[in-house]
Amino acid sequence: MEDKIFGLDEAWPLMEKFEKDVFKQVFPNSKFLNKYSAGSMGGCFAYDGLFNSTPYEIGLQQSFIHYTSLQSLTAILNNGYFRFSEFRHFEDKDELHYAKKLCSDNEILKSSSQKIDDKKECCFALSACIISDETMKSSFMWEKYGNKGKGVIIQFKLNYNKSCHFICGKIQYGYKDLKPIKQLIELAQKFYAENNKFKYDDFTEVILELLAYHKFEKFSEESEVRMFFREDKPSHEEHNHEAIYKDITSDNEARYFFRTFLTERKAVLEKEAFEILKDLEKTKSSMKEYFEHYPTIDIQKIILGNNVTDDQKFEIVQLLQNLKNKYNYNFEILYINKENEIFKYK
Repeated sequence: MEDKIFGLDEAWPLMEKFEKDVFKQVFPNSKFLNKYSAGSMGGCFAYDGLFNSTPYEIGLQQSFIHYTSLQSLTAILNNGYFRFSEFRHFEDKDELHYAKKLCSDNEILKSSSQKIDDKKECCFALSACIISDETMKSSFMWEKYGNKGKGVIIQFKLNYNKSCHFICGKIQYGYKDLKPIKQLIELAQKFYAENNKFKYDDFTEVILELLAYHKFEKFSEESEVRMFFREDKPSHEEHNHEAIYKDITSDNEARYFFRTFLTERKAVLEKEAFEILKDLEKTKSSMKEYFEHYPTIDIQKIILGNNVTDDQKFEIVQLLQNLKNKYNYNFEILYINKENEIFKYK
């Protein structure tokens, strides 16, 4: 099927119409930023309000919990930041592909799997859970993500400005929750038929942020809330962003990570960040601009798992108190016992 080539004068009104007739029908508060170059039509979603009034929506004023090991916790406290991982680093290799498969047999909207894989190093996420009695006491979550009960829960809130360059939303699980993507595809097909064969180039890349919020039903017990950030770059080139760096993973793979700083460290971060980022010749003013667009994280509580022994607790809590005093953190220290009861450590 040969694609129709549109000139700018013809394409731009159709792109604006597509936003109204397709995107806003499923994501009513979305804003799509169109791009046109030499007959190629694309663009990306503005992140502000994208998920409002949709199943993905999550209140950003509430607290979330993140399961991790004690080693990762002390690294976060010492370094002053959480790490968003790029999608190539995720255990689930079907990330982004799960919802994309709805386009696989569609001659109009399909794109190659390789293109999606190539974008994985441009997509970053931090996983958390909605706070509830169930998620905080989940034996599955403690076993898989909390170092078999020897790790911790970090309870935190996001600190951000109204204009943000990240998305926070609830993961949708299984076939039943693919309805928004199905609707987009159906509306895009209808638009193609009724508007002189208009379509976006690489439609699945255009809706990449949406694909990032769908996973197989088998993961539903995780009740995941995902903070997502995307930074595109040319293929085979390194990222050139003040908060992105490369590191070696436990599997000996070189992967990118995105720093998300702790709020309590913000007062001293300009000096520290200047040293971290000096190889990119970034200045303190660049960090001020950074904090206008990206969230910081307020750690509220640290909850020790129920397989941390009483003897271990004493030295662990002592270390956490020292880090709390050193960096002026403002978190409480709690623990969960073998009866799944949570107490404040005294």
